[in-house]
Amino acid sequence: MIRKTFLILSISLFAILAAVSCSRSQQYYDDGISDEEYIRVASETEEAKAFLERFPKAEILVDRSGELAVDYRITQVQPATTEQSWEGVRLRVFIDPESKRAEDTIIQCSDQSGTNFVEEDLIEYLEQYGQRQSCP
Repeated sequence: MIRKTFLILSISLFAILAAVSCSRSQQYYDDGISDEEYIRVASETEEAKAFLERFPKAEILVDRSGELAVDYRITQVQPATTEQSWEGVRLRVFIDPESKRAEDTIIQCSDQSGTNFVEEDLIEYLEQYGQRQSCP
């Protein structure tokens, strides 16, 4: 009985580990395309142009860990402790890994009042953020 239970547990654990390892490898986009190329693709969107016009010194990063995306970010408050949270504004341009084209954009805005995710009227939102230097 103990042997049968151990065998079932071993097979279950192996199946779980195999599923996790397969799903992880599909989420990281290492397709040979450079970060610079994805940044070029993202920078062609109207939202990215508006972001860079308003914030020319924005930090630009390619995120390949989940959905393939290019982030444009301005940090207002860098966390000094684990109790503090990041404050600033981030434009995220999602890239379709197959077509190598921008497919969607969102804004994340975080300040002392909380975090907002905005999916519509992004350029107008950026203008308001630029004027207030806080989340509208």
